Amino acid sequence: MALIDVIIPAYNYGTFLKESIHSVLAQTFQDFNVFVIDDGSTDNTKEVVSQYQSIHPNIHYSFQENRGLPVARNVGLKLSTAPFIAFLDADDLWMPEKLEETLKTFRIQPQLGVVYTLVEVIDSSGNLIPNVRPWHPVRGEIFRELLFRNQIVGSSSSVLLRRGCIEKVGGFDESLPSCEDWDLWLRISRFFAFDYVARPLVKIRIHERNMHKNTERMVKGKLALMDKVFRESSHTLSPLKPSAFANIYLTVSHHYMDIGLPGKALRFIFKALVTKPLYTLCHPSLRELLSLFWGNVLLSLKRRLKSFAKAIFPWGTR
Repeated sequence: MALIDVIIPAYNYGTFLKESIHSVLAQTFQDFNVFVIDDGSTDNTKEVVSQYQSIHPNIHYSFQENRGLPVARNVGLKLSTAPFIAFLDADDLWMPEKLEETLKTFRIQPQLGVVYTLVEVIDSSGNLIPNVRPWHPVRGEIFRELLFRNQIVGSSSSVLLRRGCIEKVGGFDESLPSCEDWDLWLRISRFFAFDYVARPLVKIRIHERNMHKNTERMVKGKLALMDKVFRESSHTLSPLKPSAFANIYLTVSHHYMDIGLPGKALRFIFKALVTKPLYTLCHPSLRELLSLFWGNVLLSLKRRLKSFAKAIFPWGTR
């Protein structure tokens, strides 16, 4: 039995999968098995994995009909037997020391449940993208901090966790539209401490097919997650509920502002104000949100005026 099982869910990411698998095989720590869970791909995913299987017997392939990312990860968990588990999305990459450094942290602090790393962000071609919204990693007993923001940098691709965490809280919630990784970290953080390696050892790839591009799914997932946390929690969390919901409403506002829907964004700003007025008025993101809102409104007004002027005076707007 290997010390670490690496689970790679893949859906039509054959373009990136070869690089991802190669980044695992290039690790300085080599006592691992790899489980590629093909979630109903129609591209060359199976062929890419087959090329490696003929050389590396520790790479395993499993195909299922398309059922989504959390289901694929859970299939990998059922196949896994190692005491440590790592996840890698099929479009992300690990740097060579990723497994070695996270495992080293576990050996120093055997009470930990999860260790993650800092990350770099790259585009579809592998070029570095400057991160405009810096992460703030946290360590220790972090449930309350996680409740207000998923601060597990790079999320699933950056973590190494003990099997005992999954045995204690279960796997990924397949009913959530998104944010199933955030949900899992929250459940684990109720019982286990977290730590991180203060080095970027993962490359997160941002491209047009990323799930995070689907704003509506992300919004539904975040709202559903908050509902789940407070529905299933004890009464001791009740005092945090208004602030947590106001915070998630402001986060949702950012998502809508980012894709140019200021009307929807403003609706959630109002919901935050109604839910927890003073908290919302003092929230550091409110000023930025209002600035973005008026910027979007003015830009939309400018476009309409230009269109109107062109219709009335076509010769003067060329």
